[in-house]
Amino acid sequence: MGVVIQARELVRIALYVLASVWLLAGQTASAQTNTLIVLYPAVPQPERDVFALIRSGIQTEAARAGLSVTGVEVAEGSSASDYSDRLNARSTRAVIALGRRSYQVVSALRMDSAVITGAVDLPAGTAGNGVSLTPDPQVVLSTLRSVAPQIQRVIVVIDQGSDQWLLKPAAAAAHAVGLQLQVYPASTVGEAAAHYLNVFRYGNPRTDAVWILRDGNFITPDTFPRIIEESWAKNFLVFSNVLAHVSKGALFAYYPDPRPLGERLAKLALSKEDGSHQIQFLKDLKRAANVRVAAHLGPAVNSAQLAAFDVVLGRE
Repeated sequence: MGVVIQARELVRIALYVLASVWLLAGQTASAQTNTLIVLYPAVPQPERDVFALIRSGIQTEAARAGLSVTGVEVAEGSSASDYSDRLNARSTRAVIALGRRSYQVVSALRMDSAVITGAVDLPAGTAGNGVSLTPDPQVVLSTLRSVAPQIQRVIVVIDQGSDQWLLKPAAAAAHAVGLQLQVYPASTVGEAAAHYLNVFRYGNPRTDAVWILRDGNFITPDTFPRIIEESWAKNFLVFSNVLAHVSKGALFAYYPDPRPLGERLAKLALSKEDGSHQIQFLKDLKRAANVRVAAHLGPAVNSAQLAAFDVVLGRE
C-alpha cells in the first residue's frame, strides 16, 4: 500500500534520538554536599544511551544548583534491599528513579528522601512526583489542528481497564483547540477491532482522525498494520503517541527529548514547594512525521509544516 519504510530510515530515527550522548561518571557521595542519586536500569543499547542522555540533563541542572550526582545502576533481578543504604544516605537530597525497574526499587523501600520518577509509563495526574511517558494531549492535539485544520473530530479506541485516566485531560485538550473527542471503550481485542472497522467504514475521512494513545493489548505488531491498511484504503488520518508507528503508516507522533527531560526531573528534585505532587504529562518532546502518508492524504494535510518536524520519513 505504499507506506513501508526502509530499515535505514528507522536507523536514522534512532541515531537522531541518541545523538550527542554524554555519559555520567558516578560520583562519591559527600557528607558535606547535597547529592542527587539517579537510579537507572542496566539495559543494552540503544536504550542505555537514552538513559545516559536523561542523566546528562539531570547532571547539568544539578551542577547549576551546586549539587553532585551519583549514578546507581539497577541490575535485572536485583533486590530492592540491595540499594536501601545508598538511597537513604545522609547526603542524599533526592532520588530520581528512571525506568520501571528503578521505580519498583523505590516503591519497595521506605524512603527518607524525596523520590522523583521518570521514563516510567505512569498515569499523569496520579499522586507522586515525576513525569509520565505519555505526551501532553494539549501539545499533540494542537499539532493535529495545525497540520490538518479540516479535522473536527478525533476518535480514540481505549482499553477501558487501563486508559480511563486519560479521557478527561484528552477531552479538555480537544475542547481547548476546537476539536470533538469521540471515545469507544473496549475490553477485548475483538471489540477494539470492531470499533476501528466501523470508524473506517462509517466515519468521514475529511473531518475525522484516529488517535492511537499507546501500544498495548489492542495495538500490537499484528493489529496495527491492519488499522493502517484500512486507514490507507479510506484516506483516514491516523496519528499516534508511539514513535514506531510513524514508520508504519501513522502521519505523525511525538517522542521524548531525553536531555531536557532530565533537566525537568532535576528541577522537580530541587523544588522546595511543600504539599502533594502529581505525575506530570511529558512536555519535553520531539516530533516525527511521515510525508509519504501526507502525500497520500493529499491537500488536507499541510506537508510544509510536517517537513519542519525533528524527524521526517518518506522523503524520496
